[in-house]
Amino acid sequence: MKMPEFKIGMSTTLQRKITEKEAAFDYGTGVLKSLLDTPSTVKLVIQAASKMIDPVLPEGLVSIGKGINVIHMEPVPVGITITVEVTLKEVDKNKLLFEFVVYDELSEVARGHHERYIVSKDIIEKKAKDRLERLSGFNI
Repeated sequence: MKMPEFKIGMSTTLQRKITEKEAAFDYGTGVLKSLLDTPSTVKLVIQAASKMIDPVLPEGLVSIGKGINVIHMEPVPVGITITVEVTLKEVDKNKLLFEFVVYDELSEVARGHHERYIVSKDIIEKKAKDRLERLSGFNI
């Protein structure tokens, strides 16, 4: 399968009004129930990167997340709209490195890097199946 050519600097944005679903209540201690939590921020970054890459992949290829580094700098209350801007910074064969910035109407609230790989859907599913079979001998 031929890989599509991705251009360094291509970017996409995603906007979302923060609801209780993205609030810290769902993760961690649950103490900050009215603020955007970091795991939801990560989820939005992944969605934005996937939105840019996945639609142009040929049948049989998928993108998977390999790593993410996020610095969450400002509290974002429920009801505020945030913008996630993801930019492709590096392509090395099937490895894609993104830089992202998350901001609201006032300022930048988070930033970081996200690494994705383009892989064969069949191969990754076979690896997962093989792993499950290996684990079936354990008393889980």
